[in-house]
Amino acid sequence: FNEALSNTIKMDVLGKDHVHAFLGISPHLHVERFSTANSACKFREKFNNHFVEDRKAWESRFFRKSAVPRKWTQFSFSWNPVNAHRRFGLSPLDNRPNQVSKGMTCRTAVVSAEYSGNDAVIIGAGPAGMGAALMLLQLGWSDITIVEKRPGVGDFEPDKSFVYLIDDRGQQLTDLIGITSDIIERGVPNDVFKVTSVDVSRKLKPLKLKLKQERERVPYWIRRTDLLQVLFNNLSEAVAAGKVRFFFHSDVRDITHSDGGIHVTVRDIDNNASQSFSTKFLVGADGISSAVRDTCRKWAAAESEGRGGDFEMQLVPCDSGGLRYKILPLPPCFPVIVSTPGSESPRAEPETAYNYVSKYTDATRSLRIGVLPVKDSDSPRSANLITVPTNRLWAVTTGEEMYRLFEENVPQFPVRELVPPEEMERFAKSQGGRFPVPQYCPRIQYVLPHTDVSSTSAVSERGEAKASRAGTGAGAVLVGDSIHSFPPDLGQGVNSALEDVYVLHRSLVDAQGDLSTALQLYQQNRGDDARAIAELMPLGFPWQYGQDPQKRALFFVGFAVRILLNKLLPFAFPPRLLFTIRLRQFSYTELLEQNRLADRNMLILGAALASSIVAYTALNYYPSL
Repeated sequence: FNEALSNTIKMDVLGKDHVHAFLGISPHLHVERFSTANSACKFREKFNNHFVEDRKAWESRFFRKSAVPRKWTQFSFSWNPVNAHRRFGLSPLDNRPNQVSKGMTCRTAVVSAEYSGNDAVIIGAGPAGMGAALMLLQLGWSDITIVEKRPGVGDFEPDKSFVYLIDDRGQQLTDLIGITSDIIERGVPNDVFKVTSVDVSRKLKPLKLKLKQERERVPYWIRRTDLLQVLFNNLSEAVAAGKVRFFFHSDVRDITHSDGGIHVTVRDIDNNASQSFSTKFLVGADGISSAVRDTCRKWAAAESEGRGGDFEMQLVPCDSGGLRYKILPLPPCFPVIVSTPGSESPRAEPETAYNYVSKYTDATRSLRIGVLPVKDSDSPRSANLITVPTNRLWAVTTGEEMYRLFEENVPQFPVRELVPPEEMERFAKSQGGRFPVPQYCPRIQYVLPHTDVSSTSAVSERGEAKASRAGTGAGAVLVGDSIHSFPPDLGQGVNSALEDVYVLHRSLVDAQGDLSTALQLYQQNRGDDARAIAELMPLGFPWQYGQDPQKRALFFVGFAVRILLNKLLPFAFPPRLLFTIRLRQFSYTELLEQNRLADRNMLILGAALASSIVAYTALNYYPSL
């Protein structure tokens, strides 16, 4: 007992994301009972501030000595047992609410990051791809190849100069791979969102919104280019040591498998030269048009008729899907409004967002401009324009026409002062981008047939992973937009991708060296969430872009009603999705279930109110009834 207590006290120094490696257990035990007599029964506990204050408080809170040796003493915890695997360390495969009440015992499995293959090929060097490389390095992998279409990490792409919000969910991975401090250094904290609205009359309306929830860590705004640079910088040491190789400006020509391995052929776009790699582990972080996913679909179809459909993206209708966007680069600290004779325009503050209101409300004419915060006052800003596909913006093809369009729609925006003619010409000719319809891939991994394990043999009745065959196996896995893609309504694009890699890490650790089992675990740990995040999009705020003012107004009415009902009946009406989506303790699947329950309760409440009104009217106007 003293040994376990001493080791657990040391967890504070190690940090919650590395404790499992120190204690020698899986990072997601699913238990509620502990042996007080057996000092070898170690565990990973929830690191909330209200738990361990000192040794005495810790001991009195978690242990009651039993008079009978090896007797199991039950403790109850305040969190939902569905989430127990997020706090402890048995596999979350059998993630049922009654699992804890059955009293599963903790185990002392040895965590092994040793994979005999130790080689991986990652397609895509975005946040998910480079995040996966850093995660594999932490597990001891030493031969990682990353293939990327872009010429380099630092290349400026005007239509992809996004600003990400790395929230509590995404910070699970950034903590694990040790880049959170870099994000804090380069990012803008969003515990209080500062935004200034600029109307047509040039009036500035500053507003501060407290968005951080009670149990949420502070989210940070960071430019996409800065996040990619942080990830690349943290890989530089491994690149110098020969553990990681980048192949930029290269695309995938062919992916095959034979002899228990995967063979990838890539082509250098500059000189058309081809190069091949063989690996046991292929990671597809190559976006919505994933070549790895398409290959897995072909493999599955060849293996069994009809199985290829498991890798087909499933669409979820949503009002924000299909909207088009353009991004206009702006200078640092730009003048906020058109200056008048004898007065000077105020300069933009880097950590403040700006919203320029359009002169028109009609979706085909309205041109709203949003500028998100940045850390550095010397950093260029990005103006986001999001419209319906039929907006006049997309019919303009010359710089001078674009100037006039801006001056007509947002006359308070000093467009000629901020955007030089050559840049406006480029902007006018740019086709921009299009929000994808929310979609997800039902199957997110493929194990090579001769190393495959069935779902029944890969998982025991206790929810523990086990290998049905010897060897480390081989296969492919999908992360990020290759398994779920959706509009940025809830700010979960990059965060869901980072969480994919974090869940993959848990699965690799839990499989203890067997890659085929790890991929099956990843499917069961993340497959339902990939579907849930896509299905959550219509329940978020898809009308925030002004494409339908009536639905936008109805949303705000419903939003206010739900907040009131949450205050009055919190057990029946959970907080709105906008408040809970960033919290790591709720999986996307749980959030989807909560919102569906609230919708059902809303219908029941509405039906009850309607029935009451009908009954009241009948009794008052038809007393004979």
